[in-house]
Amino acid sequence: MIINIQKAEIAAKSMLESLGVDLKDPNYQGTPKRFIEVLTEFTSSLHEDSNVHIDTFFGKVFPKHSDLKTPYKGMLVQSPIRVYSLCSHHLLPIIYDIAFAYIPADGKQIGFSKVVRILEHIAKRPMNQEDFTQFAIELFQNKLQPKGIALVVSGVHMCMKMRGVYSETVNKTSAVRGDFKDYERTRDEFLSLATNFSHPL
Repeated sequence: MIINIQKAEIAAKSMLESLGVDLKDPNYQGTPKRFIEVLTEFTSSLHEDSNVHIDTFFGKVFPKHSDLKTPYKGMLVQSPIRVYSLCSHHLLPIIYDIAFAYIPADGKQIGFSKVVRILEHIAKRPMNQEDFTQFAIELFQNKLQPKGIALVVSGVHMCMKMRGVYSETVNKTSAVRGDFKDYERTRDEFLSLATNFSHPL
């Protein structure tokens, strides 16, 4: 897919003028360009090279330290991981707070910061929250092949908050695989560790 920024800026300029925005006003100078820059960033994972980009995050697997006899076999939990996306219906922002955990298999684990970067990257495409949740868990499952993986996604959707129903609702979705699905005790441990945080909005 070839991105044509110049064509997009011309279209943005025409759209804004059609909506009555006076682009001769100094306050709007450069607005079409900045508008397209934002949309370019938040659609970046749609581009063909996005898979290569995300593979670099999974490419660095941390071995155990040489003086330790056994690799870490417990649960790795991160929460809340905040990422930003756009809804596919209105292209308005969504703020996600994510509780994420996995249990490594054969010591295969990636850095904590890489998990955040991967989730940020996934969010850079307009999609609904249900698909975001499904896409994320399937990607981590396929790349890491862990003993178990789980995530809870809490989303504040600006298309609900600032228009339409004007709702302060926090929408939640979840997905579990492996040990988190098979063992209630493992799932409860994750939920007690990861979801005891309040959404700041």
